[in-house]
This record gives sequence, structure tokens and C-alpha cells, in this order.
Amino acid sequence: MTDSTSTSTSTPVEQPALPAQQRPIRPEEVGRFATNKPEQHAGGCGVDAKTSRRKLPRKTLSTPQQAGLIASFHASHEQHVVAISELPPDLDSEQVTKLLSINSFISQLAKSYKGKGKGKLADWSKHVPAHIKQFFRLLWLARQPDAKAFTIRLDHVTATAALAAKRSPANYLAGIIQRTLTKLGITSEQAFNLEFVHGTSKENHPLHIHGVLCIPADRIEEVSKAIRAALAKEYRQRFDNLAVHIDSIQNERWWAAYCVKEHDITAGRLRTIRGHKTDPDYAGHAARRGGKAIYESMSDWLD
Repeated sequence: MTDSTSTSTSTPVEQPALPAQQRPIRPEEVGRFATNKPEQHAGGCGVDAKTSRRKLPRKTLSTPQQAGLIASFHASHEQHVVAISELPPDLDSEQVTKLLSINSFISQLAKSYKGKGKGKLADWSKHVPAHIKQFFRLLWLARQPDAKAFTIRLDHVTATAALAAKRSPANYLAGIIQRTLTKLGITSEQAFNLEFVHGTSKENHPLHIHGVLCIPADRIEEVSKAIRAALAKEYRQRFDNLAVHIDSIQNERWWAAYCVKEHDITAGRLRTIRGHKTDPDYAGHAARRGGKAIYESMSDWLD
């Protein structure tokens, strides 16, 4: 008798393979797909993208040379603006157009040197490096009437006292310079940077000053002698390295950049000597205001 009950066998239906991201991950696959992230698109597209464009940061001037070049473009632009405003009304319109074209070219050239970033420069109080701020203070002072470049090589007694001063070496020396000029009946603004000579000789102290002050040309010799007596009496002159050298400024932005060239190096040495952060520069109130004014005027112009 044949068994009516029969066991039927059937082949299981094969399930379609799922992509790795849509099926459970096997233990041996852990980590294999960790880098497979959704593609991100610029310009507000893609997964969870913001609808607004990412704002470019404001431009920070990184070197005194870059700052000086743009400052020169800005000064040239301002001179052209003044010149155009003073032109006689009957001047040929072609000449006016030519001057305006030159000014436009200067503006575009300055913006190209500024580089990428929003129109305005970085905020003065928050994002401008200390040596760039000092550069603009020196630049402003160097453009003033009777501005002179000066270098003072300190003697051992003065330099040692400055490095041990309670406030800062720069403030200590600025006070002596100011009192010396006051005795001569001269009221002057000053700004300067400290530097150390990179050498091994101990004959003279390595600390010296480069900066700008305002004195009449006919009093340079008198002021030089008085400052030497106050700050560098025991300095021993070698070759052309005068104890005190005061002279007219041939190129304002070059001298300002020269003064700040070792700003960070000097700051590091002062920290080592004094055991805490110490500013390696000094600028009077007018120079501080003037430097900021130049910078912010440039920033508005580049916007």
C-alpha cells in the first residue's frame, strides 16, 4: 500500500543582496564602512547642508611688508582723492577721467595684494598681531612733521636696570627719553622696539632700540648728546655703530618694518630673562591712536 502522505521538498527563495549600509553588519565587517560618509557639497547643497553660504573670515595682514605695501597704496589713493578735489572746475574731463582711472587701478591692486577674505581687514582689537599693530603705530609717527629715525645702543648699567624694571624695559627707557627731551624743552611723541644683538661679544650690552621720535632737524646733535649721556654713557663705539644715531626718514614703511623685524624673538628673550610675558615695544598715546586710525581707514577702503 502506497503511503499517500508525501514529504514535499522545495528550494528556498534566494533573497536579493542588500547594500552593506542596509543590512546588519557582520562581526568581521566592523569598521570596514566607517569612512563611507554621505558626500558633502559646497554652496549649501547635500545632506543637512545649511542654506546660507559659509562666511569667509576677514583678512589678517601677516607681515609688516604686506601691511606696508597696502598702506602705501592707501596713502597714494588718498593723495589722488585730495588732488582730484582740488582740480579747477574747467579742467578737461579727459584728465579727470584719467586720474579716476589711476585711482581705481590702485584700489584693485591693493585688494589683490590683500588676498582672500571678506572686504574689511581683521578687527584691530581682537585679531591683529602685536607686531602688526606696532608697525602701524611706527608708520603713523614716521609720517608726522619732524619725524626722525633713531637707534640707541645702551650701556651695561642702563640695560641691566631696564631689564629689571618693575613695569617693562620699554616703559622704563621711554620714561628716561621723555624726561631727557623735556629738559631740553622738547615735547615729542615716541615709538620704538627693543632688540638684542646676536653675538657673543660682552664688551657692550646686546640690548638696543630702533624707533621714531619727532624733533626739529636743527636739534639732532643736541638731542643725541643728551640721550647718550642718559642711556649710553659707557657704550664703546665700534666701527659705524654709534651709541645714538638720529636721522631723517627716507622710507617710512621700510623703517617701521625694520623696527619690528625681531618683535617675537625679543619677546621670547624677555620672557626668559624676566620670567613672564613682557612687551618688547613702546608707543605713546598719539601713536597708538594714529596707528589704529590708519589701519581702520585702510580696512574701510578695502571693503
